[in-house]
Amino acid sequence: GAASMAMQMLTKGSSQHTEAELAEELDLYAISLSGYSSSDSAAVVASCLTEHLERTLGLMSEVARTPTFSEDEFEKLRAQTRAELALQSAEPSYIASRELDRKLFGQHPYSRTSTGELEDVDALAIADLRSWWQQFVRPDMAVLILAGDVDQVRAMEAVRKILGDWQAEGPRPEIELPDFPESTPTHILLVNRPGSVQSQIRVGQLGFSRKDPAYFTSVLVSD
Repeated sequence: GAASMAMQMLTKGSSQHTEAELAEELDLYAISLSGYSSSDSAAVVASCLTEHLERTLGLMSEVARTPTFSEDEFEKLRAQTRAELALQSAEPSYIASRELDRKLFGQHPYSRTSTGELEDVDALAIADLRSWWQQFVRPDMAVLILAGDVDQVRAMEAVRKILGDWQAEGPRPEIELPDFPESTPTHILLVNRPGSVQSQIRVGQLGFSRKDPAYFTSVLVSD
């Protein structure tokens, strides 16, 4: 859950704006700005009127490069995340999807949700978020995508002006992942929740990775 919490914290204060000041700036210019992470990636996403392109890129650069990771804001976010997870973890749909992932992926990170479980959120400290950010938020591991009412010349000028001096520090982190478990024979798993009036059914098996030549064919067939 460190990556998920860290990306959400990026808009909770930076070197130039407190959380309240940043919220006011975004509201004043009708800019949308947020951070999130998934099992495979993390991103800062923004949208704005074309006339505010440079301002928006500046704010994106600011929150990505100089977040403050305030202890107070972290505790607020932790409380909010705990409340959301407490509600989700009681839902049969969440339990069914969680158990399917655990059975399919075993000890691989794909068996876990990107937000983590309640015990993971409780175990996090602000230092964990800072450590993750220092390791993984760096320009040599990022892709910048612009789409909309802006031509390439203006876009590149703005990017060079605002992000051109961002340099990576130190070597890129090495990420070692365990192998996926072998497929197992079909079996039925029952998760009993006394008092529940709803049933959820999941059927799954390990499939192709994106590196497999048959991946895109399998996607078309599945649709």
